[in-house]
Amino acid sequence: MLKVPAEADFTAWDLSGDGKRVAIATFDHKASDVKIITLADKATTKLSAMPWTQLAAVGWAADGKSLFLPSYSSRGTTIVTMSPGGKPNPLYKQPSWDIFSIMPSPDGHYLAFGPITANANAWTTANFPSK
Repeated sequence: MLKVPAEADFTAWDLSGDGKRVAIATFDHKASDVKIITLADKATTKLSAMPWTQLAAVGWAADGKSLFLPSYSSRGTTIVTMSPGGKPNPLYKQPSWDIFSIMPSPDGHYLAFGPITANANAWTTANFPSK
């Protein structure tokens, strides 16, 4: 049994396809830490996805050799891919979307994610409020 810690901010996790490891990413404005925990012996490996921070989700690739990590910012979201021993590489960037969930397909050919979009408008009005 493994308890995934509930941080004050947001914690995302995913179980590897073979059921042997858990990847845990914490949404943090200054850090980009990902923990890989082996369930058999509770061994923990800590990875850094820097400079990609605010990791909103984590998903194991179908082959279990890499992770998909949406990195959120005020300028949109970048999906990065990262192997446990390597550096993060940007895969896809969408400046107008927030992506808070990600799911690789079991056959390894597709990547599903749920984008959130928002529109906002602002106006200026002369002499407001009027006297």
